Amino acid sequence: MRGNYVMINRRVKVVNEGSDPKLQEKTATPTTQSQEITPDQGYDGLSKVTVGAVDSSIDADIVAGNIKKNVEILGVTGTYEGEVDICDDMADFRELMRNYRKTDSMFRFILKHAPTQLTYMNGAFNGCTEITGEVDFSRFDLSQVNGTSGVFSGCTGITKITFNSDNNKGFRKLSGTTSGGGFENMFKGCTSLKEVHNLPIQCERIDSNCSTYGLIQTGSNAPFYDCSALEKVTFPQGCVPCINDTNNKTLTILYFSELITEASLLEMLGTLGQNTTGKTRNFKLHANVFPNISQETKDAFVAKGYELVE
Repeated sequence: MRGNYVMINRRVKVVNEGSDPKLQEKTATPTTQSQEITPDQGYDGLSKVTVGAVDSSIDADIVAGNIKKNVEILGVTGTYEGEVDICDDMADFRELMRNYRKTDSMFRFILKHAPTQLTYMNGAFNGCTEITGEVDFSRFDLSQVNGTSGVFSGCTGITKITFNSDNNKGFRKLSGTTSGGGFENMFKGCTSLKEVHNLPIQCERIDSNCSTYGLIQTGSNAPFYDCSALEKVTFPQGCVPCINDTNNKTLTILYFSELITEASLLEMLGTLGQNTTGKTRNFKLHANVFPNISQETKDAFVAKGYELVE
């Protein structure tokens, strides 16, 4: 600036007048990097700097496919609905649930972000009493799972669980052993559980322990032991529970509480496939329920290769 001057309250005051300073107006485009705005050669300073509004052009990564669906960032609305690759399997999430507070929100986060193809589920949510209401497990493919022992055991707040309706994505590789390979304790102590939809138990192999632990019995290791509120169970359409069984001729598939109704039994029967294994598949009813089931309904089960027993 020409002449003598001093700074007063951030303003320039010319003390000894000379020629007027030559000032420049400039426009700056925002970027992701810091910028130094200076006058061009021949100017004494800047009188005004105009910075344009920030839009999506500031960063090439701000595109719809990188933004969560229905979330808007700088005028771009997201479309991304994919999975977040934050783990390899449910085993990692089991450690999360063990090492952090077992909250319902943590559980919902896991349901949303776990990989759809699971291989291991033993004890994943055991004792998570803060999980409440309905649980939607339908996005998961369970066909490669080799262990489900105690996965929901002690989850006293769960009222309903829905699995994948595709019979090919149910449990098909469980062995029915007592070492975590079967269904033992799977829902044990879920005292608020009323409904299980698409129970995925068309297994490819069942061993000699199946009659005691692998399916739903009355013993203390049974998958539905102490599920006193259970009213309804359905299977994936066409499911034949434990279709391949080399050691047992008779298997009790489910043991129901007093709350089961004839209507819900018929609904369940409608989801079952025809049992052509030549091996008996029983559904055990509570002693107070069995006498109230009509002979017509009992015959309908027999016609499809199953039997209701007391």
